[in-house]
Amino acid sequence: MPGTVAVLHNPPPRARLRTATRLAVCAAVPWFLCLWWGTSTVPVPAALPAVLILREDVYAAPRLGWDRLVGVVVGVALSTFVLHWLPPPSASSVTSASAAASVSFLAVLACGCAGMYLMYRDGAPNQQVLITALVIYATAVPGYALARLVESVVGIACVVLLGPLLWPPDPYRSAAAGLDAYRSEVGGLLGSVAARLTGGGPPTAPELPEGAVPWTLPQDGLAAYDRAARRARLPRL
Repeated sequence: MPGTVAVLHNPPPRARLRTATRLAVCAAVPWFLCLWWGTSTVPVPAALPAVLILREDVYAAPRLGWDRLVGVVVGVALSTFVLHWLPPPSASSVTSASAAASVSFLAVLACGCAGMYLMYRDGAPNQQVLITALVIYATAVPGYALARLVESVVGIACVVLLGPLLWPPDPYRSAAAGLDAYRSEVGGLLGSVAARLTGGGPPTAPELPEGAVPWTLPQDGLAAYDRAARRARLPRL
């Protein structure tokens, strides 16, 4: 994507270890914060943002975290509204309970899908709306909706604040990696064209990451460097 930090296709083991450690820290800190706060005995939603938000481009965490937080808020509101008017069925009659459960589930599913696609952004729906609505429906315990909302906020805040501070990417190295990839990929394309013109067989296109366009890599690398430089207070190219 334009504006992201360039990442090698196969990062070295040291980079993978840093990424895994960053994820573990950003998942463990909100978990213990919520345990200390007493939101619940198993605050799994506090640890999930580290898994779902953290990427190699740690500077994208605020945008991804905001999208997830909005999805959680909307999902909690929708499921709470539906369960208020269609409460979980009682166990008095198995047949009536199954019918009531089906009606309430379909209502939650319809509202969650509508909210998910109404919050369309960057070419994709906000799936967090439907996920949260279904989880709240499946755990219809008093106070769980508020606890999940609080734990999600704590987890997202820890990821946004800690992610960029733990081994941030080197802007110079990222720019150099992007330019190296650009040179190799354009060289491969020119070589395939030359082989076709000289009758050396069909061109063999080089391997590109999904959605990548070779001639946009310099602009993407410069945009990524500028974003990182603004945060690291480095001189801009």
